[in-house]
Amino acid sequence: MAELWYPSASRSAIAPVDAGSFTGGGHKGLFHTTEGATAAGAIAAFRSTGSWPHFTGSFEGGRFRIWQHIPINRAARALVHLAGHVETNRNNVIQIELVGTATHPPSAPGYLAGIATWMQWVEANFGVPHRSTVTFKAYPGSYGTNNGVRLSESSWNAYFGWLGHEHVPENLHGDPGALNIHALLQEDEDVPFTSQQLIEYAYEGARKALNEGTAFGTKSWAETSKGTLANIQTLANQLNGLQANLGSDTNAILAAIAALPTPAMPQAQKEQVADALVKDIPGLDRTKVLQALDMQAGNSSAASASGGGAPLP
Repeated sequence: MAELWYPSASRSAIAPVDAGSFTGGGHKGLFHTTEGATAAGAIAAFRSTGSWPHFTGSFEGGRFRIWQHIPINRAARALVHLAGHVETNRNNVIQIELVGTATHPPSAPGYLAGIATWMQWVEANFGVPHRSTVTFKAYPGSYGTNNGVRLSESSWNAYFGWLGHEHVPENLHGDPGALNIHALLQEDEDVPFTSQQLIEYAYEGARKALNEGTAFGTKSWAETSKGTLANIQTLANQLNGLQANLGSDTNAILAAIAALPTPAMPQAQKEQVADALVKDIPGLDRTKVLQALDMQAGNSSAASASGGGAPLP
């Protein structure tokens, strides 16, 4: 017998209302992004608007958490439905709001792992096929009626598998943007990493090498800084081959640099790091790279300020 409530989900925010029973259509799982930074803020918004999803997922503080608001035998309320048109919320679709934005959808490995585990439960208990045949398009190109990826009413009704708000007819929203659906489906280990994932993996390796080298005195600063430069140069080369994914990720790169424990690195090494990154990654500002290298680890927020507002989802 299928379960209606995800065992790992909190039930501390049950929706007082849902959209009723499902009316038919292919079994689907659908992603939204909250366009905010906290689950608490998202849930407060649902209480205000009544636009409840089935689930809300978050990776605040580096920990995956999930809340269930509506049992999966009832329809959620997070999609627009126009009278006289195909059902949206009631079209056999399980909806999750992911804390994050359409411009920077969830990408942390731990976040993706938590979502993927939840997806497997939905597949087993609601009959959503383990597949996605749509393109998750980067925001803001994913916004609007004619975004190139939005389904027709008949295609929506017939669809089986995973998709996003950007694919739903009668709706304009472009979330969750370029969500890495291949990683979530774990289809192919050779699928290229996104630039954000490369940043996380490469800088974590560099940070570990620096911490080990300085904590135990087994390596000199010259050796560890050379290793750091090699890691960053490798990352730069990889990112240079993924220019289509770069966009505004220069801010994420600066934030990652600032997270390294590099303030004590000799200035000559910092100059080399900055020169290598600016040469290989279009859009990076050398002065900002040097500023990020001078920051204390854990104080990287200033380097990542983008100056842009959150998108309309």
